[in-house]
Parts: sequence; structure tokens; C-alpha cells
Amino acid sequence: MSSFVFLAVLSAIIPSQADAELYQDFRGKQLPHPPLRLVGPQLDERVRPEAEGLRVTMAGNRSSPAGVGVMIDRPLSGDFEITASYEVLSADQPTQGFGVGVNMTISPSPAQEKLANVARFWLPGERNGHLARFTIKGPGGVYKSHLVETDNRTGRFRLKRQGATLEYLVAEGLEGDFQKIYEHEYGVDDIGL
Repeated sequence: MSSFVFLAVLSAIIPSQADAELYQDFRGKQLPHPPLRLVGPQLDERVRPEAEGLRVTMAGNRSSPAGVGVMIDRPLSGDFEITASYEVLSADQPTQGFGVGVNMTISPSPAQEKLANVARFWLPGERNGHLARFTIKGPGGVYKSHLVETDNRTGRFRLKRQGATLEYLVAEGLEGDFQKIYEHEYGVDDIGL
């Protein structure tokens, strides 16, 4: 089993919207409050609010990629910047399956035919690090990924869109500077988290 804690953190800055900033600190046993909500299977078993943050525990060799997370119930339009902080409490290197880790995903639709995510992930084998992925499912689909190896267990993610360009940024620790690890043309569709 692997455990992760979401710390202070989901912040979204959306310059084009009147309520342009959203922030929630999960420390102090806080559950998400609207417009945020928990999503995923077996929430009662996998998620526990603790003083340090929102603890999520998952099996690395599970047979389904379905994860557990926090979702925002409103679309993001135009330019935006989303930041999340995490701490990995334990992560066993998986030998098979989909891997285990913490990620932040955006998609224009709940079916996630098109998605982008930035993650701190342990993949089967010896692959371990920050992972940037872009996927369009279906015929003629696209799958792009970029892994930057790291051994850190605490950090921050940021997805930043300006125009149609999406940047994937990561920071080591809670105070480190953000470094861009990937970028591509994502498009300007409205986004749900």
C-alpha cells in the first residue's frame, strides 16, 4: 500500500473569472468544501482527513487505474494556473499494473477523452519521478509523456495555461522554485479538474 497526503492545497487562479482565486488548505483535518469535492471509488476506505492533510491510501498493483481525488465543480475558462502540494508518506515500487503516485489532471469533459496531468509517480520497474502526460483517446489518438527522475517525497505541481499553451511545472519541497518540465499546445476549451 502507498500513502499520500494532500497538504495546503488546491489553489486555482483564473484571471478571466470574477471569483478569480480558489484556495483550500487540507491540513487540520479539513475535507474539501464547495466548489471542491472528493471523487473516486471506496472513498471511506481510501481517504482520511488528518492534522497533516488529506491522506489517500492506494494499492500500487491494483487492477484498475481509477484513482481517488479532489475535483472542482466549475469549469476553468481562458488562462489559468492551478497549484497543488503533496507529501508522499510511503510508496512501494510496483512490479506491474498502472503504478502509484499523486497527480493533478485536467480535462474538458468527465469522460476524459482529452486530458493532461502532472504527477509524482512510481511506475513498474525502476521508473520514478515527475511525470508530465498529454492524452487524446480514440482513433488517431495522441499519447505524450515526459519523465524527470527525482527521489523527492514532498513537492508541488502547477499546470499553467496561457492562450493555448499548457506548461507543466514542478517544485521540490514546499518552498522550492518551480521548474518547467514540459509544455505543448493544449487548446482553449473550458476545463474541469
